[in-house]
Amino acid sequence: MNDRRTGIVCTVLGVLMLVPVGRQLGAQELAQQSSIRISKETTSLTKPLDDEGYVDYVQAINDQYSNGVTAENNFEVVVRNVLPPDEIQAEMREEYFAVLGMSVPKEDSFRYQDYITFALKGSQDAELQELVFEEHEQAMSAPWTEATQPRAAKWVTEFSSELDKLVEGSKRSRYYQPYLAGAGDPDEPFPRLVALLLPSIQQQREIARALAIRAMGRIGSGGLSGAWGDAKAMHRVAAHIGGGVTLIESLVAIAINSIAFDVETEILRSAHLTDTQAKLFFRELKLRKPLPPIADRIDEGERYMGLDVVTTLVRNMKQHGVIRMLKMLNDLIGMPNPKTMTAFVSLRQDTDLLQEMFEKVDWNETLVFLNQWYDRVVLAAAEPNYEKRQQSFAAIEKDLADLTNEIGSLQEFDKLLRNERTPKALGQTLGKVLVGLLTPAIDAASRAEERSIAKGEVLLLGFALRCYQREHGVAASSLTDLVPDYVDEIPLDACSGKELKYLVTEDSAKVYSVGFNGRDDRGLSYVDAEEQGKSFDEWDDIVAEIPAN
Repeated sequence: MNDRRTGIVCTVLGVLMLVPVGRQLGAQELAQQSSIRISKETTSLTKPLDDEGYVDYVQAINDQYSNGVTAENNFEVVVRNVLPPDEIQAEMREEYFAVLGMSVPKEDSFRYQDYITFALKGSQDAELQELVFEEHEQAMSAPWTEATQPRAAKWVTEFSSELDKLVEGSKRSRYYQPYLAGAGDPDEPFPRLVALLLPSIQQQREIARALAIRAMGRIGSGGLSGAWGDAKAMHRVAAHIGGGVTLIESLVAIAINSIAFDVETEILRSAHLTDTQAKLFFRELKLRKPLPPIADRIDEGERYMGLDVVTTLVRNMKQHGVIRMLKMLNDLIGMPNPKTMTAFVSLRQDTDLLQEMFEKVDWNETLVFLNQWYDRVVLAAAEPNYEKRQQSFAAIEKDLADLTNEIGSLQEFDKLLRNERTPKALGQTLGKVLVGLLTPAIDAASRAEERSIAKGEVLLLGFALRCYQREHGVAASSLTDLVPDYVDEIPLDACSGKELKYLVTEDSAKVYSVGFNGRDDRGLSYVDAEEQGKSFDEWDDIVAEIPAN
């Protein structure tokens, strides 16, 4: 399903125009549009309505996610006071900061620079750039000292106070970045929800990378408590981001948690880790909450995005014509070139017939069809049993393939449109087209979620094993030795639905998940694969290693 959504992120980032999010409409302003029935079965949301009488999905998510948020409890306000607003387009800054309840800061008031900007100091030297990027990756990935990473040490010294502000700010109870949609060209209608601008996401990644660099430096010098604090802050940032409405936010949150996991596993195997620290960190891990489930993002953001596409088609069809609207779909999802879309009917000059058919479509049938598919995808993503979840995904893939075959050629689609001239049949046919194009890459997203969950499980058991080893003087003979004194039960591997692996050698003990490839690689991770010049999927076990006493 990955190819169905290719280009959406680029499209989102390319939209620069701003649509205000805070306008409230009185009932007298609402037009009485009649093409779409406002109901749970069709539009999913029933309010708020815009000035034409359609559901305003952008306003709806802003109403929901800004509820109870203030300048005092919102982590994004801290971010905006520390990091330069580079990622926020100049055209949208005034509105963006106004929604946050703060004025636009002066650009010269920011001290913070990311590691690469600080290290390069504007140099365009290719060799220096390559060296700095390599050092940046190394400083994030493994413990270091001032002797091995002098540039990283200078950067940490220069900006530790800014990092401290972000760490402390991440403890705030709420996170809300205004969801602003691209207005676009009025002559080129575009779904507003697809054009959401998420300018803070990239900077949240930067926060995680920055904290990882500092944490790895602290590990290298034995400052494990400080490194653990930085890792905890990364998890708080991930939780803030993962609580947003879009699937993109969930995936960024998973990526941030993965960066934190690399720090935490280095802490676990550090020779500086004391018994007291191991017990404390283990207790805190037992209290850590997982990220919000991806199924919630499908149920909200992805669903609303699909329904908003239909709304855009309906509200603009008469004004702009069917060919212009098909071009919009082409720009959105990568459908065939608009010039070839007239082949939907057998004669190129027969676009009047195509226009007539599209105007006859019962779009409520299209919306119902879409909602039923989103319901199915949500249920599959939320299925707790690994085997049943994979079976559900496989069934969805098969049915999508069948739909693609049914309407896979322009000639077949033309036949469907000609034979199904009733509004209901046309609506369902269009629903089939849009399902194939709009259904998110949920299998890939779910696999990312599984890896994230597995990392949490492996890390928790790793610290349990470390505590067991220190208290008993030997490594546990099996994971079941941890029950019930350390954990109530041993979880199944989120990546396989089977038992997690445990391997004891003379030098260490390893607890691990089989990872994405689903194969037991004997505790060899992608880091080992990289060191041996192998592809990442050759060895990709997710490992927590406990050195021997």
